[in-house]
Amino acid sequence: MEPALLVGAGGLVLAAAWLVTNHHHVRRRRGDAREWSAAGDRPDLWTSSARCPRCARRGGVLELRDDAVEFVCLTCGDRHARLERG
Repeated sequence: MEPALLVGAGGLVLAAAWLVTNHHHVRRRRGDAREWSAAGDRPDLWTSSARCPRCARRGGVLELRDDAVEFVCLTCGDRHARLERG
């Protein structure tokens, strides 16, 4: 078999794998965005990594309110705007 034919076939396999991977990524990202909308089944996201600034305990619910993300502590119930780290 000619080397050019092997390289071409390998390129086609890589391109097909890339397309399938991107398709799965787009479907997964659409599902993630649905979680943040009120139309989805789960409009709020629970997190165990965020720490409350009031009681310093971990765990809370992230809610989308008026284009801002709010954190509601599961321990003390404090609510505050969630700031992104940049």
